[in-house]
Amino acid sequence: MIICPNCLSSPILKDSKYCKSCNWSVLNKKGVLDYLNQNDRDDQLAQDYSDNYENLAQINLKRSNVDRRFLHNQAKNLMKYIGPVRNKKICEIGVGQGFLCDELIKAGASSVAAVDVAFSYLKRFTNHKVVTPYLANAEYLPFVDEFDLIASTDVMEHVLNVGSYLYCVNRALIPNGLAAIRIPYREGLLTYSPHRGYPHKFGHLRSFNKDVLKIYFKQAGFKIEAMHLDGFLS
Repeated sequence: MIICPNCLSSPILKDSKYCKSCNWSVLNKKGVLDYLNQNDRDDQLAQDYSDNYENLAQINLKRSNVDRRFLHNQAKNLMKYIGPVRNKKICEIGVGQGFLCDELIKAGASSVAAVDVAFSYLKRFTNHKVVTPYLANAEYLPFVDEFDLIASTDVMEHVLNVGSYLYCVNRALIPNGLAAIRIPYREGLLTYSPHRGYPHKFGHLRSFNKDVLKIYFKQAGFKIEAMHLDGFLS
């Protein structure tokens, strides 16, 4: 079910595209569905956050700041961990340059909801037969009991509120659905300081280890089935 990301309660019907409870409306941004809530549209901090990642998206699409060999290999690795996806209804949070989304399509996913806060990453999926692009905040996902699988790569270190992100991921899954979440592990954060020359307002906001991850996922209602560590090219 698709719900209003503004009041987080009322369903959004496909034929109406607005919330009967709070009058929030879905916007169509050049073929991409805008499901940002009103605060994300109006609040200056939220706008700065979205603008930050839109700017990064435009840079990465021209010349990726992460080696594309790494992104390609990690997408393939994650597919191995996930297992078969044929005929499954999937959401990818943080679609980025699309490496994982392309693998999901090739593996036979019945549908993919591609979510990102950067329009430039989403526009390639307009009018796609399998993929529906959503401009949406991962902390206010407009889905409840909707997906067999949610994949989210290199997003959890960026969100402002980890609890809201994990809550929304869990809520968007059907019962016994699977979440596959990739994050940098035991990462130093000085790289993302403006004092060390980092040119963007927002970067990685936190680092993770196994103990912290177990606490987060348990509190969010997940059962951890496996953890994997991958290198740069492996």
